[in-house]
Amino acid sequence: MDPMNPIDRLIALKQHTGMSLKRMSEEAGINTSQTLYEIKKGRHSFSMEVANKIHKRWPEISRGWLMSGEGDMILGNPGYEPELVATNISRVPLLPVSAFAGPIKNFVSDGITAGECETILSPSPGAELAIPVSGDSMEPVLHDGTIIFVKRINDRAFIPWGQTMVIDTENGAFVKDLFPGDEDTIIARSKNPRYPDMHIPHASIYGIYRVVNAIRSFGVM
Repeated sequence: MDPMNPIDRLIALKQHTGMSLKRMSEEAGINTSQTLYEIKKGRHSFSMEVANKIHKRWPEISRGWLMSGEGDMILGNPGYEPELVATNISRVPLLPVSAFAGPIKNFVSDGITAGECETILSPSPGAELAIPVSGDSMEPVLHDGTIIFVKRINDRAFIPWGQTMVIDTENGAFVKDLFPGDEDTIIARSKNPRYPDMHIPHASIYGIYRVVNAIRSFGVM
């Protein structure tokens, strides 16, 4: 089963608790309900601090699921899950916007990501790269300046159609919702209706990356 995005995870959490966002914030001791509203608007994801507080209030909820969407929401052994700490969160290369002047494949294979890229803390286990979103084609979900964390899909037969992906092509990399086209193409669709669909030939695709998380603002340390 494909991981849920942060908005879907928040909806599932709200259904489980039967509470409003404001009440959940108060019950979990989250400083402000605005944090959950930012997640609802697609501007932020579950931070390590928020995941720990929610799990403390509702010990049956998995911290790992809150942050990455992977696994089950409800723990088989409620409360038996180690607290998330900063050392569990990995660092990934942060590709500069200039990477989108060409394919990610070329950028990574040149070794630039390993030797010259800045790195950023990833809020999700399994992320391989962080990429800044440029432009408004994925508004209102992904804003200009949003950082997305991605993981390469190894087998195209298991593409989760309809979800937001980064598709790496000979003409550059694009953040789009992907849909099956005809036998020779994939349809890449923007969330912003002002942008037309792209029909990308299979032959021009180098790789597809699943978006596992996103943050609106960040700091490189």
